[in-house]
Amino acid sequence: MVNIVYLELIQTFPQKSKGFITRNQATLVNFGQWQGMLIAAGLPFVTISPLTWQSKMGLTSWQKKQKDGIVCHSPLSLARSIWPDAPMEHEADSGKAVGLLLADLARRDSLAGIDRAAIQAQAQAHTKAKAKALRRMSKLY
Repeated sequence: MVNIVYLELIQTFPQKSKGFITRNQATLVNFGQWQGMLIAAGLPFVTISPLTWQSKMGLTSWQKKQKDGIVCHSPLSLARSIWPDAPMEHEADSGKAVGLLLADLARRDSLAGIDRAAIQAQAQAHTKAKAKALRRMSKLY
């Protein structure tokens, strides 16, 4: 039984490399398709930023660490260590690895009673209230 699905929040940043727009457009379209499928299936979902799930899985700054020669897990190597029988033989399987790590985070959060959707809603309400207060203050001056 699925209580909630964690979907990685896709963030694209402008770059000057060739083919950037085409590559990222496909990524955004896929993200929208996943959202649509989850809505159609009636499955509740929450978007999780890469920074959030990577920090919760002990993967903070893993790319920089590897670049600096520090031995540490990548999402793919961590997923392989947690699920040795999962079919992830190639580097191209990193998307599967992220999916498995997000599923594991959702499972752990469920066991710990953590409601990320409620946390996000609370943060959004706080941001809106702060913006409203700033608008109110600017009108006074």
